[in-house]
Amino acid sequence: MKKMEAASTNSARGIANKQLVANGFDLCYRRDVSGKISVLEITGMTTFIPGYGLQDLRELLLLLLRHGDDEAVLQRPQKVLNWFQSEAKRLSGKSSPSILTDEVLELLRQFEADPVDIVKHTCPHHHPIFHRLCKIPGVEDAH
Repeated sequence: MKKMEAASTNSARGIANKQLVANGFDLCYRRDVSGKISVLEITGMTTFIPGYGLQDLRELLLLLLRHGDDEAVLQRPQKVLNWFQSEAKRLSGKSSPSILTDEVLELLRQFEADPVDIVKHTCPHHHPIFHRLCKIPGVEDAH
């Protein structure tokens, strides 16, 4: 009977946290055989990001601790942010070079309307992706 009790205290429970899952981690929580020590186990992890691992999980957990677990604001470790930037650059290099003038103008309007500081708009190499080439007469300057 004692073995069954130990087994029930040792059963793992998956952690269903959207922040962890969105960052490529599957975790479970269990108690050791004695039932006194809590164990957090990585049961799954993304393989898309080279070198992604325990340090990134630690960074993510610290972000969640600092900023809370608000599902509306997705927290990302720096390695994930860098990976998304490099993927966007890689995929944009494969896209068709032809784009309609209206699409370009709409993208520029959205970009300029973005309240985020212009410094945040950089490529993975930290070069700006937006350069003002000239001022168009008759267009109000937003800056």
